[in-house]
Amino acid sequence: MHVLEGTAWQEGLPVAGPRRARRYGPGESFSFPGSGVHRMDHEAGAITIHVYSPPLQAIGHYEIIDGELHRTPGPPDEGSPASPRLLDALNAIDR
Repeated sequence: MHVLEGTAWQEGLPVAGPRRARRYGPGESFSFPGSGVHRMDHEAGAITIHVYSPPLQAIGHYEIIDGELHRTPGPPDEGSPASPRLLDALNAIDR
């Protein structure tokens, strides 16, 4: 992933331990193994380029439903909706 404008954040989904969100600004890039599960966020108006090899066939978003993590698949060219319960759970890890 490469940031052209604005700010983006990327983090793995911790099972135990502190969150490790990393911030990236204009001109910065990162990569990670294809086996990893991660969460992306960005400030309004940010412009990022995402390149996947091999190409993604689908993406998914995650949410906590009745205390369990659920994945909802989606097409690779659409953004994922917000996951407020997952974000609340991740924030609780930091406390």
